[in-house]
Formats: sequence, structure tokens, C-alpha cells
Amino acid sequence: MSKPEWSEAPAWSQRLAQDANGLWVFYENKPYAKVKVGMWIEPSPQGRFADGGGYLSNPEWESTLEGRP
Repeated sequence: MSKPEWSEAPAWSQRLAQDANGLWVFYENKPYAKVKVGMWIEPSPQGRFADGGGYLSNPEWESTLEGRP
């Protein structure tokens, strides 16, 4: 699956990023990269995130973080 479109994003989401395993995730707050586990982490305990699909691993996952256009 390719990168999801922002038109598919929850209204509250402000960021989109892909984990090393290929999963795309929408985030409410700016996540940070947890390199040892290969995933982005929502920094706020109350922050929301939602599965955006996909599962093709990406060795360049750390460069995928983007803000809502």
C-alpha cells in the first residue's frame, strides 16, 4: 500500500509518518523517532494516533514525517 492521502486522515491529525515495518500512522502531535524499535512515538499520553495502512518495510522510514498540508 502506498502513502495514504490527507483526505483520508482524521480531522484531528496534524502529522503523518511511516514506521520501519511500513505502517503509516496519522498523529495529533509531532511524534519522535524511536530508532531502536523503528517506529514513531506520539509524545503526549493524551495524544491520538490512527492506523493509515501499509506494511511494506521502509529502511528510510526516518525521513517520512510530514505535516498536514
